[in-house]
Amino acid sequence: MASIGRNLLLLSFSWCFLTCPSYSVTETDTILQGQEMRDWQHLVSANGVFRLEFFSHGTSGKRYLGILFNIYHWPVPLGKGEVWVANRNNPILDTSGSLMIDSDGNLRISSSGSSPIILNSVQASSNASATLLNNGNFILRELDSNGSTGNILWQSFDYPTDTLLPGMKLGINFKTGHTWSLTSWRSDDSPASGSFTLGLDRNSTSQLVILWQGDIYWTSGPWHNGSFEYVSSFSHDSNPEFRYFSDENEKYFTYSVDRSHTYSMYKILPDGEIMEEWNNIAPFGVCSVAVDPGDGSNAGCAKEKVSSSLIGIT
Repeated sequence: MASIGRNLLLLSFSWCFLTCPSYSVTETDTILQGQEMRDWQHLVSANGVFRLEFFSHGTSGKRYLGILFNIYHWPVPLGKGEVWVANRNNPILDTSGSLMIDSDGNLRISSSGSSPIILNSVQASSNASATLLNNGNFILRELDSNGSTGNILWQSFDYPTDTLLPGMKLGINFKTGHTWSLTSWRSDDSPASGSFTLGLDRNSTSQLVILWQGDIYWTSGPWHNGSFEYVSSFSHDSNPEFRYFSDENEKYFTYSVDRSHTYSMYKILPDGEIMEEWNNIAPFGVCSVAVDPGDGSNAGCAKEKVSSSLIGIT
């Protein structure tokens, strides 16, 4: 009888080994062509800072593929740890989602009962791999016949959601017409596109604007001698270096920080404010309060829109 029990236990273990979700001890930052990342699996950047996975918020059960800060040891405020969402307006309704590079070289999100979401427009001419880099950029690139990496075919940094990381751009590519901008979440538990957008002013050579439902909500003022007219400081406690670049092909703003600021980011919130790192509201673009804070943080606000009634608009 004991032998039968042991055999049943061994049979049960063998069945689960073949069919149950596999949580590998060794984490990887890359998937290869033909490999599949299922809903319960994830990628982690080589430096351990970023994680790519399917996630949910709230009680809806909707699933999204996104990049998050790889933090488990302290609570991250709802909707604040995610820095990029692949399918923000096309959620998966169950846990059937998967990510893979198919035989045609497409980086594809698939789920049961839904059409696949193809992330890239340029297909690989040979083999391809997708890697989550140390800076939080998720890239699809060709693999040469000798196994070395080739051209980048697609990258998440070209399709921001609500968060700007060091090295990302806010601007315009004149050759393709592509723009780099941030759009807020609809609410703290819904990554769907909200009402606020932060980007480069198309009608100006060198200023950032926040739009609310397409109308000017805040302007940085022109960029001159390394600073914006209406931004006295970019940060409360770090020292980011903002830069402006312009030529016949593109114009954009970007920023960098020193290595001590591992979790540096700027995120446009559902109420239009800009958050830096976790819970700090950046010292610029504060237009969602009716009373002047007196520290210059609301300089550049479109005064007719500075009203407490705007708080929470989605």
